[in-house]
Amino acid sequence: MKFQQVSHSELAVSRVQKPVVNQTFDANQREAIAAELDRVISSKVFLDSPRLQEFLTYIVSEASAGRGGDIRGKSVAVDVYHRKLEGDAGINLVRVEARRLRRLLTEYYDTEGSSDAVHIAVDPGGYCPRFEFADTLDQPPKSTEEPARPLRWPRLTAVLAVPLVGLVALFAFLQMQPNLELPFPAKNEVPRARL
Repeated sequence: MKFQQVSHSELAVSRVQKPVVNQTFDANQREAIAAELDRVISSKVFLDSPRLQEFLTYIVSEASAGRGGDIRGKSVAVDVYHRKLEGDAGINLVRVEARRLRRLLTEYYDTEGSSDAVHIAVDPGGYCPRFEFADTLDQPPKSTEEPARPLRWPRLTAVLAVPLVGLVALFAFLQMQPNLELPFPAKNEVPRARL
């Protein structure tokens, strides 16, 4: 079974980008995601972690229902861990738990779940899960966000235009000053001795 993206353990180590939050799924993909969630939370790796089972269930349910963009640390703190939103205590708990969740997901997919048809990943920098589908399922979910294109020419134009505008302004200023004494002698002028 071959996945369309790099392995889960490589993603856990090397991926530092904005997570995909607006994924759309067809009925077969939603069923595959639900079955994968059941396999993951009933695995040996997650057996002794009921809080992480709840965390994973919550974020997978929200994302598969199309609400991945609404998953925030505060919503996880309130809905999963039943914390009040006083200070950063709830948010810090969610950050720590998300790190533990990523570690357990990596462990699961490196051992028991290595041949699963769907892989669930939670990229650093967010709490919305990303789903990787094996070649045996339909196409992977399409993101409704278009990838950002690098703006090279406008940036280069701005870098060159700013000094050029400055030089033109300086030249215009100097032309408007008729009695301006230059700090250096002009051509064909003999320097005078200062008294």
